[in-house]
Amino acid sequence: MKQGDFRFSPRKVRKAGLPSTPYAKALRAAWENTPTLQRFRQVFGPRVTEYLLRTGLVTERGNAVLLSPEGKAVLSRCGYPFSQ
Repeated sequence: MKQGDFRFSPRKVRKAGLPSTPYAKALRAAWENTPTLQRFRQVFGPRVTEYLLRTGLVTERGNAVLLSPEGKAVLSRCGYPFSQ
């Protein structure tokens, strides 16, 4: 599956406990790309980044943003197909 092929349902995202779809997209980016913290903040903004770090859905290791096991569980509840 290419990046961007999957569309998140706002209803499933809210049911999974996230405020809106940009948060789910940020989790997907952390899973697929392992971006640097600076790039992650630049793309998704400081509010989304700090929320995901504060709630433990993503972790910062070195300068990389990684999806935590809790984040992976939330992303799967959003309906994301982990086929990789």
